[in-house]
Amino acid sequence: MAAQSSESLSLRQLQRLHPRERLQVHPLLWTSRHLDLLGCPFVDAPPITASLPRSSQDTCRDGVRIVASSKPSLHEMHDPAGRRNAPCRSRRPLSDLDSNIGTNQPDTKQHSALTLPPPPSLPEHARWAKVLAGSSILSVKEAMVRALFLKRAAPAKPTSTPCVLHFETNRIRLRGLYLGANPTSVPSHKPTESSISYLDASSIRDARSKYLKDSCQAWNSITRSLYNTRLSVLQRGQRAHDSYVTAILIAMAQHQCRSAPGKSIYRVHVLLSDVDNKSRMIIYTAEIPNSFLDKLAHPRRRPPPSAAFQVQARTIEYAPYATFQQRLSQALIPCGTKRVRDPDSDNGDHEHHVHKRRRADNG
Repeated sequence: MAAQSSESLSLRQLQRLHPRERLQVHPLLWTSRHLDLLGCPFVDAPPITASLPRSSQDTCRDGVRIVASSKPSLHEMHDPAGRRNAPCRSRRPLSDLDSNIGTNQPDTKQHSALTLPPPPSLPEHARWAKVLAGSSILSVKEAMVRALFLKRAAPAKPTSTPCVLHFETNRIRLRGLYLGANPTSVPSHKPTESSISYLDASSIRDARSKYLKDSCQAWNSITRSLYNTRLSVLQRGQRAHDSYVTAILIAMAQHQCRSAPGKSIYRVHVLLSDVDNKSRMIIYTAEIPNSFLDKLAHPRRRPPPSAAFQVQARTIEYAPYATFQQRLSQALIPCGTKRVRDPDSDNGDHEHHVHKRRRADNG
């Protein structure tokens, strides 16, 4: 009941109602308590999973599809026909086979033909996803995210605009790589845009630690103990989802509102990786109403009941790397929109349906 009633109160009324709590603080010090009072909690959504292969014979190694071949293997090519199906005979290892070929058949052409082919190389976008997952250097991660978004069917607009949170006369510059707008085509409507920002969780932890350390006027044993206590409490409260992400979402919605006033809802995304997690990243999505932005712009005015929103959190696995860019793009497109398809995937789908029709015609 307290959380529901707080949504209809102005920010100044909330401060008077909770005088013992520090509500007007830097976003690095935000907690889940601030989000509850503002009316913008986190909500966990189902994770984004990779689609299954079309055939049970298809396997995926680092995102590269490898189709099982009906051609005989190197062992079968050099085994007699009577021994090929013998269940009890063990075939010689390839190393022994190569050594015999080298002694009995010195022909270099035959020996080169028997060498195994090189492993299939990853596509360019799959290599970007692999580096993004495994690198511990933040600048490298940002470069890979730029490449994944700027070189695709519906690229995000590159921008150098900083992410700034506005509250009354305060202007707070936030961390993150602001990628700008991601255009999506909606049937029977004008194209919509959703802003995207990327950052790593380690940069938030470092910024929070530096902010608390700078707030200590004198560094001694007492202030060090207070610093460690406050930092541990803040970090412990951010284990599931960091409240700093919500501040970035609000700042991007404010930027959209200044760029395109008159809209009722602003769709924004934050991509959050973590150098300590090499397997997945989190996509935060929010549709922030204009009434919520008015609540921040006019803290003494009572907001309408619609001045609230939820932050949807979804995890996305890096692997398979070859489909990461496509899965990421699909996750950023709102429901009911028509995405711009990759020509390569269209050709693959067309060939798949043609093959199914041929099999049906042949009976």
